[in-house]
Amino acid sequence: MRLWELRDPAPRASLMQAMVLPSDEEVARTLATNPEVAWTHVLLTEQPVVTTDEGSPGTPANVDMLVNQPTDREWDIAAPLDAYLLIADAYYPGWNAYVDGAPAALRRADLALRAVDVPAGRHRVSVRYEPRSVQIGLAISIAATLLTFVAVVLTRRTGGRLRRARLSRSSTRLAV
Repeated sequence: MRLWELRDPAPRASLMQAMVLPSDEEVARTLATNPEVAWTHVLLTEQPVVTTDEGSPGTPANVDMLVNQPTDREWDIAAPLDAYLLIADAYYPGWNAYVDGAPAALRRADLALRAVDVPAGRHRVSVRYEPRSVQIGLAISIAATLLTFVAVVLTRRTGGRLRRARLSRSSTRLAV
């Protein structure tokens, strides 16, 4: 068995400018004919919010990963210009993005990855897996547990009285 080591892996996340294309097919065609563009631009099929004319173009960008958990990732970003943080994780519903604690747009980029709008300056960017289905399931579970508890308590309270009433009726029948 051979073990290979990738000596210069691509970063988990990097700051890039956007290239807007009209469709997913056009993004796929661009990536197939010019794969180098994936190292320089975030490919989007929707109009970008971030502009590229604010900030200091001479300042180097800095992306430091602070948290790397299965459902939580966080970076400290120093962006010289408004840009996109391209995250090398699969785009999937249920992930939410935050810039400095405030909700931010999480976009599908390069057909299958995630991108977050990052304004120029120093920011803390995080993405968290918070699917709505888990919140709904938790609410249903709590409601079902409470209803079961209430049903058990009511059954014990009324069940005791009903049992005594049945016993007293049956004992009077036996005495007759």
